[in-house]
Amino acid sequence: MGKTNRLFGLLLLFALQPVFGQVSVTDTLWVEKGPQFRLKPFVQKTSFQLSLGQTLLDSTWYEINFKTGWLKLVKTPTPIQGQPLIARYRAFPFEIPTIYFRYLPPAFKPDTTLLRDITAYRSPVPRSNNPFEGSPLQRNGSITRGIVAGNRRDVTIESGFKMQLNGEIAPGIQLNASLTDENTPIQPEGTTQRISDVDRIVIALKSRYGFLNLGDFDLSMTRSDFARINRKLQGLSVHANYSPPTSGVLGEQYLQFTAATSRGIYHSLSFNGQEGVQGPYRLYGKQGESFIIVIAGSERVFLDGELLERGSTLDYIIDYAAGEIMFTSKVLMTSVKRVVVEFEYTTNRFSRSLVGAGAESGFLKDRHAPTGRVKIGVHALREADAISFTEELNVSELELEVLKNAGDNLAAAAVSGASLVPYDPLAGYTFYVKRDTVIVGVVFPFFRVLKTLEETDEVYRVRFTSVEQGKGDYIRVGETSNGLTYRFVGPGKGNYVSMRLLPRPQEKALVAVSSQVMVLPGLTVLGEWAQSKQDLNRLSQINDGDNAGQATQLGIRLKPLKRAKWTLSGQGQYRYTGATFEAFDRIQRVEFARHWNLGESTGGIGSGFKGFSEKSQEMEVGIDYGTYHRLALSAGSIHFSDVFQAGRRSGRINMTQPGLPALEYMIEKINSQLLQNGRRVDSGWFRQKGFVKMPFQKSSWVPSISFESEHKTLVAETFLQRGSFSFYDFQPALEFGNKRLSGTIGLEIRHEKKVFEVSMLPEHQAITGKASAQFNPLSWLSGETVLGLRQKKYSEWAKAAESPQNASSLLLKGNVRASPFKRALDVQGFYEANTEKSPILQEIFREVLPGQGAYVWTDVNKDGLRQVDEFLPAVSEIEGNYTRLLVPSDELKPVANVEARLRFVLIPQRILPAQNHWFYRLIRAIETQSIVDLMEKTEETNLSRVYRLAPEVLRNPAKTINGRLRFSQDVHFWRNQPNFGGTLQFLKMSGLSRLAAGLENRIQERWNVEARYSPHKNWKLRITGTIEQNRQESKTFISRNYDIGSRIWQIETQFQPQPTQILTIGITNAGKTDRFSNIPKNASILRFPIAIRLAKAGKIQWNGQVEFSNIRLNGSAEGLAGYELTDGRGSGRNWLWGSNLQYNVSRLLRASVYYDGRTASDAPTLHNVRAQINATF
Repeated sequence: MGKTNRLFGLLLLFALQPVFGQVSVTDTLWVEKGPQFRLKPFVQKTSFQLSLGQTLLDSTWYEINFKTGWLKLVKTPTPIQGQPLIARYRAFPFEIPTIYFRYLPPAFKPDTTLLRDITAYRSPVPRSNNPFEGSPLQRNGSITRGIVAGNRRDVTIESGFKMQLNGEIAPGIQLNASLTDENTPIQPEGTTQRISDVDRIVIALKSRYGFLNLGDFDLSMTRSDFARINRKLQGLSVHANYSPPTSGVLGEQYLQFTAATSRGIYHSLSFNGQEGVQGPYRLYGKQGESFIIVIAGSERVFLDGELLERGSTLDYIIDYAAGEIMFTSKVLMTSVKRVVVEFEYTTNRFSRSLVGAGAESGFLKDRHAPTGRVKIGVHALREADAISFTEELNVSELELEVLKNAGDNLAAAAVSGASLVPYDPLAGYTFYVKRDTVIVGVVFPFFRVLKTLEETDEVYRVRFTSVEQGKGDYIRVGETSNGLTYRFVGPGKGNYVSMRLLPRPQEKALVAVSSQVMVLPGLTVLGEWAQSKQDLNRLSQINDGDNAGQATQLGIRLKPLKRAKWTLSGQGQYRYTGATFEAFDRIQRVEFARHWNLGESTGGIGSGFKGFSEKSQEMEVGIDYGTYHRLALSAGSIHFSDVFQAGRRSGRINMTQPGLPALEYMIEKINSQLLQNGRRVDSGWFRQKGFVKMPFQKSSWVPSISFESEHKTLVAETFLQRGSFSFYDFQPALEFGNKRLSGTIGLEIRHEKKVFEVSMLPEHQAITGKASAQFNPLSWLSGETVLGLRQKKYSEWAKAAESPQNASSLLLKGNVRASPFKRALDVQGFYEANTEKSPILQEIFREVLPGQGAYVWTDVNKDGLRQVDEFLPAVSEIEGNYTRLLVPSDELKPVANVEARLRFVLIPQRILPAQNHWFYRLIRAIETQSIVDLMEKTEETNLSRVYRLAPEVLRNPAKTINGRLRFSQDVHFWRNQPNFGGTLQFLKMSGLSRLAAGLENRIQERWNVEARYSPHKNWKLRITGTIEQNRQESKTFISRNYDIGSRIWQIETQFQPQPTQILTIGITNAGKTDRFSNIPKNASILRFPIAIRLAKAGKIQWNGQVEFSNIRLNGSAEGLAGYELTDGRGSGRNWLWGSNLQYNVSRLLRASVYYDGRTASDAPTLHNVRAQINATF
């Protein structure tokens, strides 16, 4: 039966070949890895081509089996440096698996006479095909398989799989499993060919002794201080723990093992906020990579050392795809805010594996130590990149030699980003040509974007690398070509170079041994030793002498010791970290540099002095009196070799006695010495912070006062140095709240001094007002608002020395809703204003699987090159194979952003009495809805004009980045009357966008009237009239310019003899005129659509439609203007038809077939079909 099905499938495949087409394949083959190569099977003979560089090889050079796809070189061509063999051909997209058979010798046949009587008494038991039958597991899911094909497209396969299982598989063992595999345009590798390609796999087994995770999971190892790690991985993780029920020699036993893969790289980034800018703040990779993709949920964001929460109503939101963080109105950003972001981001450079194990054993368990008085732990981690390069990395043997000789030097691993390639108009990258220019008498070769096909004698694919401004030769620009493009601006004038950094496979390993002993009840001595190894280039042995590093930690911990009302606690720690020791994650506190006054010499918060060993000692003692009073004292010191040393002392008092003011006070003093460029710099940093809060008795008013002050000096040779500063910050606030009104009001006053020449003088004064409120004074009125206003003024000394500008910022967000008169009137208002940073967006189109895009490419100018304005919306939903992306620019411009919306709904029937008088009946039949929607992002510096929506600021071509104003008015008559009714609609919209390619301005105005009437329960009539003016103007793309006026009438009648049978017939007559140019272009459109719907409840549903249109075009119109003028159909007679069939084979199996086609007078007929089967379980 299996052979018969396979034979039938092959016959069907070849029978459908002329209609459905094949897949175009391009394989890259390296001569050195020959002479045999494996291609895709079922190669079409006439399509196969083999070339080396620009030379096409004939069939005397090779032998090929077109059925199996095996290619053998008969003669070995001389390889061109860095140039592989390119095989281009067409093949069917089906993978035909190799079938293996197991040979079994003839089995011995015993005499079954003795068993005949026994088997006669056996009753036949039917075998079930359901593997879950009789299982307590709860399960649900679906499997989808489909195919999309057409006569002018390649065959593509669609697949989807979802399954969830949960329940007890054995006594005390719980299973939770979730598997998902979907085809999406963003994740094209989401197939089940390999387990690493499944979109989402979660299989978890839990019991009282531990748990097992298989698939996607979060790894957290925190029992070791040095071998600490948090990652999002895919693989296997096992946790086991056991604790004896009674005291004895053995205590708690713990084991953890992980083996997984990940494409994520851990990184910690620190920066200061910008004055009044809520975001977005862009995240960068370890090597300064921009536009990284952050792994969802991997980030941890700290503000001034405090962990924030993600959410639009909380502290921040993050765009994982763009790698950008935006702070919400709950956090007012200023230049003194300190931000630290820890995250993982994806990279496609290597397949990265991680193996980790940890074990901890406790001994001498008793009532004082439930897990054991003695604990010994061992933890090991290894994270490594694969050293086998796949073809997608496009690394040649010569480039491998470069990596072997580069060592740990990143700059030595750079090669030219240009490679000579054959011209292919369907390639997914931009082509460049090589030219020369003369600058100050010197000839400089450079690359520029391919403009015409006449230049295709030698074309290049060029990869560019971002560098610091002023160290590159190119800049990124927005042009008419589709894709990211770069322009040569001269040596040292740009921020990109035509170089490519070769990926270096890296390896990091760490082993840690820890122990702790409870010498007395509550007193524990701890220790840990660790050794790390980091190889920045696994392909090279150069610079491997500094790969290893060690770290040691000793500590003592005193658990709270109670004596009457007094409680004593404390801890102490000594740590040594070698100069070359590398941990996997942060092993120091978040603001490590601030904690020890390390300044900006650390190479980043928490990193310490790179290349220097660290020794630190810290001791902390806490004294509690009762429950509401606590005193904490701490002291410590740190040394970085002989370069830096610091001593730190601090104290903290907390008082929370009920009925008395809540008090918190902290004082801290740090003294440090730094040897810098042969001279000694002494620093002192004195910090204090306090907070008092006192609620009024029997009142909802709670006043509070907080203050903070710091004084930092840097002294070298008795002179104050830059970096010295002092400030004091005073913040009174008031909280209030009751059932109708609650909120907070606060004021912050900050004075700051810094060094000018050799004296510390006032630099600026900042005053910030903050308020938030939630109100619900009446049952029909509610709302909330957040306000932040900040003024920063610089002193005369600062203006004379550095010429800074005074700054003001406003953060305002509010919404209100009023529904009086029994909700007959419903008013909703929203307003939000802030300052942020915004990129200039570049429009590009990316090819995706057919049916997953919304655009198609039409070579309007017949030049064979893909320009941005040649991508038009798809007429059919399964025709589009391009998706539109807006890629942000490198530079983020400071802008003022304001959004406002007002919605007004009036329903008189909710308040007017039901009377027979014609006036009451008419008014009750009317419902209205008015909406005003405004959005403006502008570079206007006068913020007051922006926030009060001054007309001269809105959609200003010189200032606006993106602006929109939309007004709509709907009036409904007898909306709830099934037999008759009508609608009057008005829409006016004006928009302006500044894209990388230039400005685009849009204006739309539309009047629409609709009447419906049902003379019989089976008949419905609808008449619609539309008057519309649609104008778009682009400064770059002429084909996007149009000013089309439309007059449209549409009549539609519907016949429904049964609920499952519907026939719809219509006629549309439209006249359109494009008056953008001096020569108007006219289009007369006549359309006759017919649609039929037939269904049988729960079994089958079929929808069919056919439309004939006759479009007469007077004049020439191409591109988007032609699309809009002819409704996307083109001039002449057009036919559109389609069929959609859904059939429920059973309760769990559903099949669907969607087919559409269209033909135009000047184009060949198009056929598209999608067939899909979905099974649920």
